[in-house]
Amino acid sequence: MPHKDGIRNSLKIGMPHNLIARKIFLTYPTKIFTGSEDLGFEICNVVSCFFKIPINHIQFSGSGKVGYSYFKNREFIPGKSDLDIAIVDLQLFNKYSEIVYGITKGFTDLTKFPTKDDTSVYHQYLRTLVRGFFRPDLMPYCPQKNEWFKFFNNLSSKYYKLFKNINAGIYASQYFFEQKQIDVVEKVLEAEGGSL
Repeated sequence: MPHKDGIRNSLKIGMPHNLIARKIFLTYPTKIFTGSEDLGFEICNVVSCFFKIPINHIQFSGSGKVGYSYFKNREFIPGKSDLDIAIVDLQLFNKYSEIVYGITKGFTDLTKFPTKDDTSVYHQYLRTLVRGFFRPDLMPYCPQKNEWFKFFNNLSSKYYKLFKNINAGIYASQYFFEQKQIDVVEKVLEAEGGSL
């Protein structure tokens, strides 16, 4: 598997984890679209047009990108695995952050945040936000959240034979995107016993 070999070989020569993440997630081809590049373009183009952002601000991550989930320890399974989309766009990140700020009246009204196990996800939302990552599933209930999930549910329905779901999050910058992907690099290192 070229992605895993790329990570392993880079770890062997002592390449910093953030550079490995940059190499694999920003320059290697998306594994599941190898031989089906037009399909990858089609999905990126729909997302680009919907959000009115440059198409090169859309990246793929997760098992769809590398062909394997290092967190679930299994290969990408067409129709059963998710396609994870990373939108790397500061303006869109700010737009949705401002929506949340407005809905919550400057975080003085937290009642619209979803709950998980009877606990508000507000703190989880903030933890991801300060890491430059906006997770729409954690945002408060509002029309913009409904619109987001309607769009991605429709997209998922169109490609249901290939993906269980198509999900997306927004990164404030390439730096934050790379930092998040370091988790995969560290999972590979852990799977190899912690040293290469």
